[in-house]
Amino acid sequence: AVLIQKGSYQVHLPSQGLVKARTQSRLAAQISGNVVATSAAFEVGGSFSEGDILVTVDDADYQAAFKLAKASVNQAKVALKEERARGEQALRDWQRLNSDREPNDLVLRKPQLEAALAQLESAQAQLEKAGLDLSRTRIAAPYDGRVISADIDTGNFVNKGQALGVIVEAAQLQVELPLSAQWRHLLD
Repeated sequence: AVLIQKGSYQVHLPSQGLVKARTQSRLAAQISGNVVATSAAFEVGGSFSEGDILVTVDDADYQAAFKLAKASVNQAKVALKEERARGEQALRDWQRLNSDREPNDLVLRKPQLEAALAQLESAQAQLEKAGLDLSRTRIAAPYDGRVISADIDTGNFVNKGQALGVIVEAAQLQVELPLSAQWRHLLD
């Protein structure tokens, strides 16, 4: 009789495979412009840390657009204040001349006030967009990793959506190991 005991046993299975990153990303430009700098790490095999600036696009046009948008917001704020003051003055004039009736929205300049408010909201959205575009002139690494391919260099012009290179995350790697059919019965 043989006594059977449950236990752990090490099994050696011959196999070979390639190490691959679990996360691979294609960097792409979100704005258009001339590349003014690339990081020393932005070359094939280069390693980088999360937040490192890999590529810098000329931001002069985006700085100007941001300043113009900021000025538009300030103008819209002034226009809104002026329209509120006109509405308050219109109410006082109405009450002085027509104390027995309620003023309507046109008398109180409510449509003009709503238009001025909409103009301010539009200007603020344009400022937000200009700020976002400006921030996109500096392309930062989304994680710690390595460069697989670098498709641009300083002096190149890039268009919105253009591929800049391929990077992989260094923290999580995986190896696919094929097994021969004779060993599959050992796996669940």
